[in-house]
Amino acid sequence: MSSNWDETLNISLIRQYILSTFPDAIYCGITGSRVVSQHNASSDVDLVVLVDQPSRPVHFGAYLDGMRIDGMAASLPEWRMKLEADRAQRLCGLARETAQAEAVYDKHHLHETLVDTSKEILLRGPVPYTEDEWLRLRAALSELIDDWIYATPDERAFIWAIGFFYCYEATCAKSEAWLGVGKWGFRNLAEKAPADVAELIAAVFSSLQREDNERFFAYMNDILSSIGGRPPAEYQAPEK
Repeated sequence: MSSNWDETLNISLIRQYILSTFPDAIYCGITGSRVVSQHNASSDVDLVVLVDQPSRPVHFGAYLDGMRIDGMAASLPEWRMKLEADRAQRLCGLARETAQAEAVYDKHHLHETLVDTSKEILLRGPVPYTEDEWLRLRAALSELIDDWIYATPDERAFIWAIGFFYCYEATCAKSEAWLGVGKWGFRNLAEKAPADVAELIAAVFSSLQREDNERFFAYMNDILSSIGGRPPAEYQAPEK
């Protein structure tokens, strides 16, 4: 057992749960905070599971003898494809730590394969945005900026919540950082572009504390300018 793990973890119970939930499991590893010594007594146990049969990535969670389990299961080809082709927020965050995963169950000795794959994907970074993706993002920010001008304070709070993620997405795309959610998404971007993260956080806190509601509006405009400004007048966003 790794010295980074919490010694109170019941590994046998985790292994039993994985095999009963995923009978075709060929690998299970602990990832997340517990393999980088950043966990505490209330931290959940993050797991990544490889299954033998192709299936869509499955998110699972459970409470086992006081342990809060949280993880993702998929076959290796689909797990890799998902990371490469889709900026899936949850899986990208998971992948960042999978490079440091510790095996709990390894039926076919695929631990090194998983580690090598995740490191390769992480070093290469996400697929760069296409012109269409940049146009979509520019159009979305432009609409929010226009709405902000005539919005009530309550409506602006709603616009802020949506605008935050668009600004975050644009910053990740510019920095070629994986788009993620939660603390791992933040940490990943902070490593890539610390100055951009500081600017984003300052704008967010200013708006949250209602010290300067116009600061986030100005920030959205700055982000829009940095990614090419408003799209051409003839641009039509694709139907969802």
